[in-house]
Amino acid sequence: MKLHIILIILLLTGHSAFAQFGEFAPALYHNPEGGDTIYMHTDVDELASYAQGDDAFKQAFFGVLKYPAGAREGGIQGKVVLSFIVEKDGTATDLKVARPVHHLLDSAAINAFKNVGTWKPAMINGKPVRCQVLLPVAFKLG
Repeated sequence: MKLHIILIILLLTGHSAFAQFGEFAPALYHNPEGGDTIYMHTDVDELASYAQGDDAFKQAFFGVLKYPAGAREGGIQGKVVLSFIVEKDGTATDLKVARPVHHLLDSAAINAFKNVGTWKPAMINGKPVRCQVLLPVAFKLG
C-alpha cells in the first residue's frame, strides 16, 4: 500500500487584525504564573515563523516523522494538531496535542517536532511577543 505522510504547515497566512485595534492587541490568555501575555496569530503584526525557513522546517520535521507501524497496520489515519508557544527568544515551549487522533499518531507528531530548532518570534510594533502556533499534521494511508 502506498504510504503518504502529509504535513500541512499552518503558520497561518493573512494579515493581522492588529490594525483594527490601534495600539491594543487582544491576548489569547495570560500566563497563570504571572508571565507575559501569549497572543494568537490574528493579534500580531508579524507571525512567528521557523528561523531557517519553511523548507528547512519540512526537512527537520519529515526527517524524523515516521508513520507508526501499529497505526499503519490498524488503518489509523487522521490529522493531529499540535500547539506550542513561540517565546520572545524564538524557543518553542508548551508543546502539546491540541486535537488528538490516536495515541500512536499523536506521539509520532510530538516526537518529530522535538527535532525542530528555533523560531523567529511574532512581533507587535516591532517588538517580539509570545505567540501560540497551531500545526496540523495529516497522516494519510493511500
